Amino acid sequence: VAHRTPVIMTKQSGATEVLTHSMKYDYWDTDTLADIMVNVAASDALKTDLVENAFKQLASVTWRPIAERCMGVYKTLNPGVSHA
Repeated sequence: VAHRTPVIMTKQSGATEVLTHSMKYDYWDTDTLADIMVNVAASDALKTDLVENAFKQLASVTWRPIAERCMGVYKTLNPGVSHA
């Protein structure tokens, strides 16, 4: 995405939860992978849509909410420890 290229990934990848604007396939389904690759290569509109939407989506992803959630768990597990 950072290089403005469409993303094709397996449905079994953990990244599918973060990057919803991508083409997905089951890792064992090579026919679907081939179809996706051909469709993305043949369609400038599809390429543009995938790239632009993924780029916008990733621009809003930060580590702050994850860090805050981790700290919340840490604080509940260690209530007597100073969390400066």
